[in-house]
Amino acid sequence: MADPLYARIFTFVWALFENWWLLVTGIVLMVEPMMESWLHPKRLKWLNKRWPKAGRYKQIRFAALAALLVAAYLAFDAVNVRLTNATTELSATREQRDEARRQLQGLPARGWSIKPEQIRILREAVAKKPLGFPLLLATTPAAPTDSLALAYDLMNAVGDAIVVIGGDPEYSPNQSGIILGYAAGTDPEKNEKVQAVKALLEKAGFVPRYKGHHNFPANETIVVIGKFPSL
Repeated sequence: MADPLYARIFTFVWALFENWWLLVTGIVLMVEPMMESWLHPKRLKWLNKRWPKAGRYKQIRFAALAALLVAAYLAFDAVNVRLTNATTELSATREQRDEARRQLQGLPARGWSIKPEQIRILREAVAKKPLGFPLLLATTPAAPTDSLALAYDLMNAVGDAIVVIGGDPEYSPNQSGIILGYAAGTDPEKNEKVQAVKALLEKAGFVPRYKGHHNFPANETIVVIGKFPSL
């Protein structure tokens, strides 16, 4: 999403001021002090006759105005480079996302997979009774690609969902099945979010089970997808 217009204007004006201030204080306004400090009195006297101070000060003011034009170009170039870099990074991120989708779409129907009928059931169930909160999906560490595929299928079917790629460190790589994580030490049967997600998954034919999740907020839940049970 592009920055608001006022933010872009502020960025440009601030870059313009920084460059102009550097040019004026570092170059233009230093001409006179440098001449008086470095030149021999005889040389300075000779220079003052051929380049009078009155005219010199006027030309220095014009140089400060010229520095404003140079600063405007430098500011525009800096903002343009920043925008180009941001666009390049965004394009690279989108390419990685698209490549991941292409790989997931090409997976064989082995292990975890979601059938069109299950997608239809999930979408209808969510349409009739929305969860009211984002569905947080995760995979076990080093999860097989079919687990990731199922996570993305569920995300696309439910709509308001987030997939945590890279796995949930609290679960073993050998964990199988669909697990409903909840805060350890609490009763999942009394957790409204756990029960809402459980009912949604059961309607689609999945059989989730509970597992206490340490360092997890109370009254929250996370769906952790492990290996397919029979693999």
